[in-house]
Amino acid sequence: MIRYQIKDHSTLNKITGSTEKLNLFSKKGYEGTGIDKIASNVGISKSVIYYYFKNKKEILQTLMNNILQEFQEVKKNQDMDKYIVNAKNIDSKYVESLFDKLLIFLESRKNILKIILMQSIKESDFVPLINVIDQGIKDFDFPKAKISKNEVDELLVEEFFMVLLPLINYVVFKDKWANHFKLNKNTVRKNFIKSYNRYLNDAYLPSRKK
Repeated sequence: MIRYQIKDHSTLNKITGSTEKLNLFSKKGYEGTGIDKIASNVGISKSVIYYYFKNKKEILQTLMNNILQEFQEVKKNQDMDKYIVNAKNIDSKYVESLFDKLLIFLESRKNILKIILMQSIKESDFVPLINVIDQGIKDFDFPKAKISKNEVDELLVEEFFMVLLPLINYVVFKDKWANHFKLNKNTVRKNFIKSYNRYLNDAYLPSRKK
């Protein structure tokens, strides 16, 4: 949580949105990037950063929150709930277009997603990816969904391991995969969308299987 009432949003944006800073995090890693490095890279003093944030953890958490907020905007603009609610009647080309837009959004945040993944697999109490699930739990209206505690537990496992992680792994490793196997990156994207959508159909819409 940001420590003080934010008055200068341009300074906050310098800290959280600087492309140079994100590249520094990616190259040096979360643990290897100190507050002094962030301050130097952004062009402000350490005291200014500490005015807004208690530590690096809060900076990374804010970056994650920003991605989640931006994702909600993408979801709203692309009417993704239409796919979830009416998937049986959705044309496959619409689905491919939908997920293509989603992947473009995630790929534009590749650097921060790489940091989040790297930090999450380390032996640490701070696991950003699980924090994403925690936030999802807070935002989801379980009483309205009318699902049991056992169903919630099963849903969370599936959403994390079968839905969230494949998307992040694709974004982080796509370029290396394409380069290693000498494949066109657009072809890799199309194949991933096809496979990912097939899994979602099999998992959530068994009636669509032929």
